[in-house]
Order: sequence, then C-alpha cells, then structure tokens
Amino acid sequence: MNNVESTNLNITSIMDALSKVEKVNHIDLNVIKTSLLDAPVEAVKTFTSVKGEGSIDDRFKILVSEYPNLTHQVNYLLEVSALL
Repeated sequence: MNNVESTNLNITSIMDALSKVEKVNHIDLNVIKTSLLDAPVEAVKTFTSVKGEGSIDDRFKILVSEYPNLTHQVNYLLEVSALL
C-alpha cells in the first residue's frame, strides 16, 4: 500500500469501520451512521483531522466539538478513528 492509499479517507471507509465497531460492541449505531451520511464531506474532513491527532484526548475533543448531538456515543466514534 502506498502513502496515497493509506492517507485517503472516504465515507465508505468510515462506514466500514463503524460497522466493525457495531459488531464488536454488539450495538446498533444507526444514529451515528445517519448523522455521518447526512454530511459525508464534513465526516471525512472531521475524521481526517482526528487521524492527524496524536493523543486520544485531542481526538475526543475534536469529535465532541464536531458532533455535539452524539456526545453519549463519542466513545464509538473514537473507536472508529482508531480503526482508520
């Protein structure tokens, strides 16, 4: 895999990671999926930004600020970011 492939992020890769998080945690995350799919460009920008952060705390802060309506589920978004 070259650098371009490893840094390209799209809504499909985010949804795939979210599906894995669902499966591992035995939970339905349709609310998150809907939120991300309603604004796919913003989702890609957010997760690209999150991927660039080194600390979990900084990733958490970005996700909370970008998805205030999902504050109770940010831990799952954090898991998604780790898979990307």
